[in-house]
Amino acid sequence: MTRTTHRSRPTSARLKRLKLIHLARRELDLDEQRYRDLLLEATGNDSCRELTLDELDDVLASLRLLGWAPKPPRRRYSPASAHKQVSDKTPADKIRAMWIGLHQAGLVRDPSEAALAKFVKRLTGKYTADWLNTHEATIVIEALKAWAMREHCWDAKRGQVVAA
Repeated sequence: MTRTTHRSRPTSARLKRLKLIHLARRELDLDEQRYRDLLLEATGNDSCRELTLDELDDVLASLRLLGWAPKPPRRRYSPASAHKQVSDKTPADKIRAMWIGLHQAGLVRDPSEAALAKFVKRLTGKYTADWLNTHEATIVIEALKAWAMREHCWDAKRGQVVAA
């Protein structure tokens, strides 16, 4: 059985694991000797350079046993508009609220501002909801409303998206 070792061009899976290992090392505040001992104990090698993907997974498992847990990636969500007075709210605020409501109803996978911007650009050609004029904002609002109505998540009395 041949052993797959370090290549001149590491794969993305290998790089991802190496980044996680070094992130965990920093977060656990492991000094050089403890880190090398952990590698030696988990894989029989004191360097990640020659480790296979399975051995890198073993190192990650050992780091988890020491108490490390990977954090989920941080996302930039749409900015909150709750601090504004009702009269200060713009159509863009309504669009963001509807977008987040669709996410809470399980219809939108990514509630981020970037995902909303892509949706707005596809409908209007503008790069953000903040740049829409009244007519364009109405187009986006009506599209979101139609989406919610198709999925039976629109409360016509309150004029908002509700979780199904």
